[in-house]
Amino acid sequence: MHFYCEKCKKEYPLNSTSYHCSCGGLFRLYKNASDPVIPEVSIGEIETPLIPIKFGKQEFFFKMENLNPTGSFKARGAKTMISILKDLGIKHIIEDSSGNAASAIAAYAAAANIKCTAYVPENIAAGKLNQIETYGAQIRLVIGNRDTAAKTAQKEAIKTKTYYASHVYNPLFFEGLKLL
Repeated sequence: MHFYCEKCKKEYPLNSTSYHCSCGGLFRLYKNASDPVIPEVSIGEIETPLIPIKFGKQEFFFKMENLNPTGSFKARGAKTMISILKDLGIKHIIEDSSGNAASAIAAYAAAANIKCTAYVPENIAAGKLNQIETYGAQIRLVIGNRDTAAKTAQKEAIKTKTYYASHVYNPLFFEGLKLL
């Protein structure tokens, strides 16, 4: 398994501290059948049920993601990403979020004994901030909006050569979202 650039196809290892290619392209995940993604870090998640709901003649299925341990579908992405990072020996990550992703990543990082620093905008909801802190993440309140928090986290990750565990850029997170 490895990352590759969607523009120029340059390859990067999964433990790269870069979050995008030197050409500016975004990473994709390459894996083959012999590269199974088997999450090992668990905090008691379940396979969230699908509930059928009818609106007129149309039937829809609602996935009850609120039953994930952190209350969000982002727990699926965090579980996979953090499991792989633990396997790679990553000891410290930086994440940015307005709440749910940082909470999920902080929870799984705590379970994996990975230090987590979460960059959040100053206007984050108090409940979300408390949840992130409860999991033991170091909080960095950023003056400005969500985008400012992301840019600050990216700069800090590059400066300190810390793994940027982004739920926006990291293909390992997206891989987890595919799981039930």
